[in-house]
Amino acid sequence: MFSFLKIYGRRQTDVTVETKRIETPLDLLTFIVDTLKSLPPKVTKAFEKDSSKAMLMHSPTHAFLLLPGCPSLHEVWKDAGFTYTFIRDNWILPAKKIHESLFLDVFEQKHLFSIFSENLPPDKAHYLQNASGFSSKMPLQEFYMFMLDTLQSTFSMHYPSEFFEERIDSFLRSALPLTEGKDWKKNVRLLLEDLPSLHLEEVLKNLPDVWSEYIDAKSLQDITKACYMLSTQKVQFSFDLHAQIAEKARKYHLSMPHCLLFADTNWSGFYFGFVLGIKSSQLELWRVDKMGKGFPMRAWNRFFSAENPQQWGVCIYPNEYTLAT
Repeated sequence: MFSFLKIYGRRQTDVTVETKRIETPLDLLTFIVDTLKSLPPKVTKAFEKDSSKAMLMHSPTHAFLLLPGCPSLHEVWKDAGFTYTFIRDNWILPAKKIHESLFLDVFEQKHLFSIFSENLPPDKAHYLQNASGFSSKMPLQEFYMFMLDTLQSTFSMHYPSEFFEERIDSFLRSALPLTEGKDWKKNVRLLLEDLPSLHLEEVLKNLPDVWSEYIDAKSLQDITKACYMLSTQKVQFSFDLHAQIAEKARKYHLSMPHCLLFADTNWSGFYFGFVLGIKSSQLELWRVDKMGKGFPMRAWNRFFSAENPQQWGVCIYPNEYTLAT
């Protein structure tokens, strides 16, 4: 990669790279933040002016684009305090508190199983929809393990546990928290409080007061977007409707904790972000969309090891590898 950069940038010398052997996703985030903090203002100012500007970064096997101006990452490296303390107090502990506050009753557990089974073959969906072993007020982490055990016993030896874990992680991050169906109109109004529409109440009046027994977080946001588009008779807006509603959902605890986006993966439509894992209660590296929904990068777990000699790196001076004219 670095030989290519020399040719691309028409350089006689190598680009400047800050490297480190990484042991955990938290270690990776700390490395990124401390690297950005160490750069002079003449380098970082460009990212504050334009959040789309990027720096080249690499894992042991993949080159991608670090986005220092991405709001969630910018918030961390602009803090003058101790990096680990800021990450712990502003990202890890708040997310852990939300996870620990979620207890699912029997009906909620069955509802989640029902939603998850919609994407399974009918013969396998039947087993999930008729699963047993539910218990009242099950903590989120315990429900995760219950769901994993049920899927493993249903599919027997067809798939490794990591296959199911990735899908459970992705599903629960998208679906939780559940809200009662009778509250859906109140929640739609909350999510649209900064987007007034003259005809919203008319749209809501013509829809049932109880949508279903429970509504998952993704469906609530989709319903909200549909109601807004119906009320405005538009499908295109001058602002990002998805981001606006997602931000409100986080504010009112109608979605799971925020994902800390930090890079463009160089895979179409995907970003890299840090998410607090439900099972691990640790920061995890995920491949996500712009809204922070996606899958954990468990295939890269081998890169997070004290025994792995391969390093991660950031090419810290973009002027060294931008196209020469």
